[in-house]
Amino acid sequence: MTPQDDLASTKYCLADPAKADAVYIPTAGNVKVSLGQAENRFAVEWIHPSTGKAVGGDAVTGGADHEFAAPFDGDAVLYLSCA
Repeated sequence: MTPQDDLASTKYCLADPAKADAVYIPTAGNVKVSLGQAENRFAVEWIHPSTGKAVGGDAVTGGADHEFAAPFDGDAVLYLSCA
């Protein structure tokens, strides 16, 4: 994975295009992620950086931008991986 800050609205993104994305959200809320370069289906996982708690989300299909909402307060990491 390499920095790909243009792929996420928060500008904190590591990606291996069409395979996986890790997006940091510094405050609770939404993030838009561009998955336009991949037609794959992505598994969605949220990680709370302070506690390590992981929460699954509904899978998404690439080919477009997607908006995601963090399931907990504070900062969060969104991990998208090829399903």
